[in-house]
Amino acid sequence: MRDRLSPAGCATAVSSRSAGSTRGRSSALAEPPIDGRKLDRAIGTAVPYSVGEGPRVVVLDLGTKYSIPRRLAAAGLEAFVVPGDWDEDAVLEARPRAVLVSNGPGDPSVLVEQIETIRALLGRVPVFGICLGHQLLGLALGHETFKLPFGHRGANHPVRDTASGRVLVTVQNHGFAVAAEDDAAFVSLNDGTCEGLVGDGFASVQFHPEASPGPLDGLPFFDRLAQACRSAPTFARS
Repeated sequence: MRDRLSPAGCATAVSSRSAGSTRGRSSALAEPPIDGRKLDRAIGTAVPYSVGEGPRVVVLDLGTKYSIPRRLAAAGLEAFVVPGDWDEDAVLEARPRAVLVSNGPGDPSVLVEQIETIRALLGRVPVFGICLGHQLLGLALGHETFKLPFGHRGANHPVRDTASGRVLVTVQNHGFAVAAEDDAAFVSLNDGTCEGLVGDGFASVQFHPEASPGPLDGLPFFDRLAQACRSAPTFARS
């Protein structure tokens, strides 16, 4: 694995010597690489729905974990979860106080429409991102993304807040990263990659701040989002 990086693999419910195992191995080897490839995006909600009450956050659903809307609701916000292919006009017609771009699978660089939507929203409404949403925000800001040699998976990943120096213990599940080390608001202490971006009207994290059932070091991300909602005007399509 160190020489060939992450290999293809499969899991079968048959004996390792059976024909089914051979077919499974062949299928795994025939699977094209994930980078540069559009995946089947039949994920996320097809119909908008709300969780919680309070200032409205539009959640662009690219495969969101349900714990994310729940965390928004716990912060006193209405999470208005919408299909991930909504454009900026549709988003702004929902009159959000902020927009959160969710996590999801795949190579962020191929999601050109979502990148353009985020770019159009910047400066008009506060924009936040988690995991894939962080990567798409980075691309909208002009950074590049790249595939990691080994993805960041599981719990106990140390991440340093560059502003405070505090180290957070985080949960992660991604195979791509944003090439923005000089502008990173959070940095992985394992490999030095960018783990978050913060600027005027936007903030994002590569790790999962909702992290059910834990660790909970990333929860202040939702406090930042709630504060932005309560201080922001209601935006509408111009």
